Amino acid sequence: MSEGEVEMPLKVTIANRDEGDILRRLGQLYLHEMCRYTHQELQNDGLFEFQRLDDALADESKFPYIVRLRERVAGFALVRMRETADDKSYYEICDLFVIETYRRFGVGEEIVRMLFERHPGLWRIIIRTNQES
Repeated sequence: MSEGEVEMPLKVTIANRDEGDILRRLGQLYLHEMCRYTHQELQNDGLFEFQRLDDALADESKFPYIVRLRERVAGFALVRMRETADDKSYYEICDLFVIETYRRFGVGEEIVRMLFERHPGLWRIIIRTNQES
């Protein structure tokens, strides 16, 4: 391994209901970063609203993943399955978050590759262009 590389193994596992709190805490970190683009404000309880994440834990067409690197929590991904008007299914990544420590080492790219393998078929890719990276 050369300098600057992150040692894998990377695990991307579907979150179970018991891991909902892990996802919610990661979601708060994610939304804190995203608020510079979305201008989302905190609720009165000091937390960001992230209904999409709570929905993902209860909806069979949504797949909440926890990302672990070297057995440590490193981020999350939310994938959902959608249907077109002509009943064709496709997947899309709603949200993808990697903590700062593991960025710029290809972790996000590897997560996406693993998700594509886990959900073969059509994908719709949306890229937010108003972000720095």
